[in-house]
Amino acid sequence: MNANKIIIVTCLIVNQICLHAQLAGDPDSTFNETGIVLTNFAGDEDAINDMMVQSDGKIIAGGYADMGGGITNLDFALARYNTDGSLDMSFGTDGKVTTELGDDEYITSLAIQSDGKIITGGWADNGFFYTDYTLVRYNTDGSLDMSFGSEGIVFLDYEVIINNLEDLALQSDGKIIAVGKTGAYPFYDITLCRLNINGTLDTTFADTGWKKIHFVDYNGTLAVTIQNDDKIIIGAYEISGPARLIRLTENGEFDNSFNGTGIVISPTMKYIKDIAITSDNKIIIAGNTSNVTSDFCLE
Repeated sequence: MNANKIIIVTCLIVNQICLHAQLAGDPDSTFNETGIVLTNFAGDEDAINDMMVQSDGKIIAGGYADMGGGITNLDFALARYNTDGSLDMSFGTDGKVTTELGDDEYITSLAIQSDGKIITGGWADNGFFYTDYTLVRYNTDGSLDMSFGSEGIVFLDYEVIINNLEDLALQSDGKIIAVGKTGAYPFYDITLCRLNINGTLDTTFADTGWKKIHFVDYNGTLAVTIQNDDKIIIGAYEISGPARLIRLTENGEFDNSFNGTGIVISPTMKYIKDIAITSDNKIIIAGNTSNVTSDFCLE
């Protein structure tokens, strides 16, 4: 009788363990109990465009928040989360930071410096649908870093109308590479610039601080990364053709040791959305095959 009771109790315990065990791919219940975190700023339109994990495991997410109070007014927005998904109350106000810079502003990319300061990049509407490359640097507590640009903020124009910064990367000396597109519809060029650590334009880069790359009337870039030797890898697209992978030297010249021209044309991909470098220095690009009927694509 006692042996039977032991068997029954054991079966019940095993059953409960099986019910509560998480399977691979299940939401992580240690992250906000459900594996999901939702954060509202003030209005109806908030979105994350990029995120990074700090060296202490805390998560920085950046994008935009509607702070208009009924009228759409999008601002740079950041939130920092603890490893359990809760907002980090030591960051900004209750874990959140917003920065108003113009009519509408969007963070598209983040970078974290070796000292923990946070660089955000994107664009701001400066009126009449004109936009500027826009970078803002924050201290580790979410306050503006007054040693960067003008009170923590940098606006940059290459052309007079559209200047949309899409991605950021840091070279080994801390200099900032910003990439995106400039021009006016339907004529856009790929543009990148390099900034010094204090936010000033580094005019030793490609002679002026800016590098323009033109393929067809409409082209741009969505991704950049830096190799260990500080060479710059850019994922570029053109509206009527395949994606291109471009490698530049540290100072912004085409690297002719890369496919003879510094440019590789993708056989399958339309838009390169992200780039990664493996431990053995191979380059992986990720994106999609078309802007109509498309598939996940890795090369």
